[in-house]
Amino acid sequence: MSPEELLRELSKNRPFIRGVTVSGGECTLYPAFLRELAALLLSEGLELLLDSNGSYDFSEDPAGLLPLLSGVMLDLKAWKREEHEKVTGTGNEEVLGNLRALLQCGKLYELRTVVVPGLFDYEGCIRECARMLRPYPEVRYKIIAFRKNGVRAEYRDFESPTEEEMSRLLEIAKSEGAAKVLTL
Repeated sequence: MSPEELLRELSKNRPFIRGVTVSGGECTLYPAFLRELAALLLSEGLELLLDSNGSYDFSEDPAGLLPLLSGVMLDLKAWKREEHEKVTGTGNEEVLGNLRALLQCGKLYELRTVVVPGLFDYEGCIRECARMLRPYPEVRYKIIAFRKNGVRAEYRDFESPTEEEMSRLLEIAKSEGAAKVLTL
């Protein structure tokens, strides 16, 4: 489907929408498509948010996406490099660099961390993320409870955090400076 075809499909619901969120997999693997779609959406008065794992280089923005976006929702799997590598197979330098770049240019709409008890130091990650968001009260921080539904085999033995644990993490994030915190 081309960006034009997608816009035609979206126009059927135009009275009911203000914008579009593009997610994936990783939607930034298709920057030319996103750029064209974003320009079309803007011409129609619609906003565009991207859901990203932070692998696109937002600091350099080689495809010129940032001026066309309303914002980015960024996933941070773990704060410590070795933990991020354990979870994703790669370090997190690129993701942290993108987090900083998006904050500096005002394009970070939301930061997200999934809480997986026993997989990594999620409390430390939440503390660091909240501290980083302290000067940016407009940025939402979403702390998401791990759920087993549809996960890969290597994650099926992990349990979901309790409601009490999620409430505790919400309070930690607030105490460290994040202003808009949600738990799911």
